[in-house]
Amino acid sequence: MNPPPDPAAAARNPAANDAAASDAAEVEQPLPAPAVQRAIRCRMLCLLWVFPTTGASVVLINDARRWLQPAAAGREWPGLESWLALVLVLAHVVLGVLAWRSRRDHPGTGASPPATTDPCLQDSRF
Repeated sequence: MNPPPDPAAAARNPAANDAAASDAAEVEQPLPAPAVQRAIRCRMLCLLWVFPTTGASVVLINDARRWLQPAAAGREWPGLESWLALVLVLAHVVLGVLAWRSRRDHPGTGASPPATTDPCLQDSRF
């Protein structure tokens, strides 16, 4: 915790007071719009969801014979862990779709600038 500012010290050194005020102004930046926050959240969840999906894929590969055996041959139903693994993989698909839609709505800094509607700039003769 910082000590309270000394008014006498501020009067002696006004440049230090301006620097402290500019530091406080830099820290208090406005939050991005809720749609941009949602886009960032969807992208991060999609990236981080790779780890649960990897484990779920291992479970599904180990239980592949239960899923692929014909029902007429008396197959046993997949266990609860297989169904949960399938739900995890499908959740990753949903997160991927949300991230793709949010990327389309709110492109990041690496995206190309939007196309211009000026017909003079779209002329291919120049």
